[in-house]
Amino acid sequence: MTVAEKIKKLRLNKSMTQKQLGKACGMAESTIRQYELGLRRPKINTLSKIAFGLGISTNDLIDGTDYYKTFHLGDVTKLVSEIYENELKREIADNTSTIAAHFDGDEYTEEELDKIREFAAFVKSQRNKKD
Repeated sequence: MTVAEKIKKLRLNKSMTQKQLGKACGMAESTIRQYELGLRRPKINTLSKIAFGLGISTNDLIDGTDYYKTFHLGDVTKLVSEIYENELKREIADNTSTIAAHFDGDEYTEEELDKIREFAAFVKSQRNKKD
């Protein structure tokens, strides 16, 4: 399987559009399309971003593809570093639920903080509806 086929397969398995995946990894929809069509070959750091956007590891993205055939030692070192960085980012994102809320030095009550959390959840839910 090619990297292009794997990106498309994993994106479709996640029920994501090319636009949604592009947004999730900071790329244009057209760039994702070119990768999936095999018109462009993503570099390792790009694969890392795509994997992060798909919510998987870079290794899961390239496992079983033809991508291993083109690695050089410098690429492998860079890939390991990026995998670690993205895994750390994902872990932080998954475990972060703190909202700092201060207004003119006044502390919010627990009830007010609950309302802020509800609003934050609402804002996040709207993010997906825009796509």
